[in-house]
Amino acid sequence: MRLSSIIVVAQILLCFVPSIYAQSSSIIDWTFQSGTSLAKVTIDEGDSVTFDWASSFHNVLKFTSLSEFQGCDFSGADNVASGSPSGSETVTFNKSGDYYYGCSIGAHCTNGGMKVHIEVKGSSPAPTEPAQGKTQLIPKRKCVRGKVQKKANNVSLEECQMMAEDDNRVKGFQFKAGKRGKCLLFADEVQPAADKAKRFTCGTISQ
Repeated sequence: MRLSSIIVVAQILLCFVPSIYAQSSSIIDWTFQSGTSLAKVTIDEGDSVTFDWASSFHNVLKFTSLSEFQGCDFSGADNVASGSPSGSETVTFNKSGDYYYGCSIGAHCTNGGMKVHIEVKGSSPAPTEPAQGKTQLIPKRKCVRGKVQKKANNVSLEECQMMAEDDNRVKGFQFKAGKRGKCLLFADEVQPAADKAKRFTCGTISQ
């Protein structure tokens, strides 16, 4: 096979390979629903939705609030596609949130169910890895401590630890369990006491 023929075949094949970077597209059959509203459409940021209709007169308007959508109130709605006997209007959503659309022709919205709720989901942020080895907990021990930096009552062990780790001045903490959990934050480095103390936890922090 000649090189020119190979190039032509390759170009033809590429026409049938979808782009890996293409966003998703949904098509709404924008027609009279006989009283049943269209189902909610859920998409991701960057996706598009196409309102498609033929052989019937419709338009597409965007409601500015949920209450307007629920009541088919087009008084403050924005025009997306003007009325025509057939049409195809594509809207791309680049921001997460809730969007509401309807047809204002006659009673198409109130009696024909020609309205739709589009939910656009945002991209999920990457999970933050917790700090490793920052705090060492020694259960059933009081702390041999120095200066008290801060006190807090009615807290859990987790809350006491978070307060200590969020304050760069704190070198350790002591927690006493009970109905009113007590937390002491220390400005000096601490060491666990030798003797056991049932309801206490000593925490040492490396900043």
